[in-house]
Amino acid sequence: MRVMRWNVGAERLFGFTAEEAKGRLLWDLMVGEEDRASIRELMLEDSGKLRGNVPVIRLVDWALGRKDGTIFDAAVAAARLFD
Repeated sequence: MRVMRWNVGAERLFGFTAEEAKGRLLWDLMVGEEDRASIRELMLEDSGKLRGNVPVIRLVDWALGRKDGTIFDAAVAAARLFD
């Protein structure tokens, strides 16, 4: 899952500019190396569900990181948007 869009809120929260974030893998930007494999698997599983008509009800608490190396706790959820 590569970053396609990165808004001002994400810039403030994670410390990466849109130019730095775009095209990079989401988990490489915000997850410590020791947690990347497990988080990557959950994100890929959820993204597969989001492509179909299966609602994703997972809400996960993760320790996420900023560009400067500081860590913060966050609740992460995925949702599919319909036009």
